This record gives sequence, C-alpha cells and structure tokens, in this order.
Amino acid sequence: MNNESASSDPKTVCFGVKDRCCLIFDQGTPYFMPCEIHLCERYADQDTSSLSDEEKEQNFLLPLPILSLRYHYHHDLESLMWVALYIVFGLVDWEEAQKIWPKIFQNSLPSRLRERFFKVKNSPLKEPFYAAFHSQLGPDFPACFNMIRSKLWRICRRSEPKEKDYHDLFNRLILPFDELLKISIEKTKDVPFVERSG
Repeated sequence: MNNESASSDPKTVCFGVKDRCCLIFDQGTPYFMPCEIHLCERYADQDTSSLSDEEKEQNFLLPLPILSLRYHYHHDLESLMWVALYIVFGLVDWEEAQKIWPKIFQNSLPSRLRERFFKVKNSPLKEPFYAAFHSQLGPDFPACFNMIRSKLWRICRRSEPKEKDYHDLFNRLILPFDELLKISIEKTKDVPFVERSG
C-alpha cells in the first residue's frame, strides 16, 4: 500500500487502518477512486452564513460542525472522469502525458498533483496538465475535461447537496462527456498508444 510509484495496471486494494483510508469504503481501485473517498475527507465548505462578520473573521476559533463523508452520485461521475484521464494520460504515447501520468495515478493515497488537478479553480487547465493532452485531440478535449472537473469540484464543496443538485449536475455533465467521446472517435485514429503489460 505504501508504493508511491504507479504500476502499469491499476489494482483493487483493501486499505487497513495504518494506511489512513476510510473503513466504510475499504475497497476500490486507487487510480479511479474519487479524491474525497480516497482521502476520507470532505471537501465541503463549512457553513458560516449564521455567523456575524466578527465571528467569520475568527471562525477558526469556533467549533465547526463535522461533515460526514458519504458516497454520492457525483463520486461515480468523478471515477468515470479518472478512468477517461487514465486512458488519455496513461495509454497515449505522448511525452508530456508519459511524464505526468505516474504522478497522478498511484497505488497509494492521492498525490498532491492529483489533488491539484481536481481542485484547481475554474480557470483553464494550466501546465503541466494542459500540455499532457495529445495535440491531435485539439483544444476542445482539455476544455471538456476541465468543465467536468470543475463541476464535480463545485458539488464536492457543497455541504449538503440535494437531489435537484444531482439532476442539474447530470444534465450539465452529459454534454462534455458526450463531446469527449465524439472527439475520441473522430481524432484518435492518428494518436499512438503505448502497450502496457500487467
């Protein structure tokens, strides 16, 4: 479990207590696990709407409610995003992709680079991520990934998403996922892939 480098094949693992993984979600493929589940930490912002301005300035002194971590629909969509990114970075023969994929996909807890990819603000993807997408895929491909990632990050930050939020999320993500698929079909005939052995 403490292997910091990526192998060529994602493994299904069961974490123990010393590995600091959530006992409730004790199985999964580290390459594709949602960051919250993998880290056993909620990304949700604490609700400070009921605090006065003075209390907001000092809210680090106040006891904040503990937000429980539960597996939700958006975690499945995040896993799908990681699977797609693994194919684009891990299996495409592109120098920048081959440099970055072992730093994002590891059999240990998520790397800082993986978290940085997921948590970056809504601005366009910057280096080293943007350069890791094969140039043949064009600018729309990383833009679609960024749209998916930013909407998933936004829902992770909500303290208590409602059913309507998930309907909205699905409706907003179906188009970029569909666009990724369309670009993949149209533009990958000239994109070389690497062979990885298990």
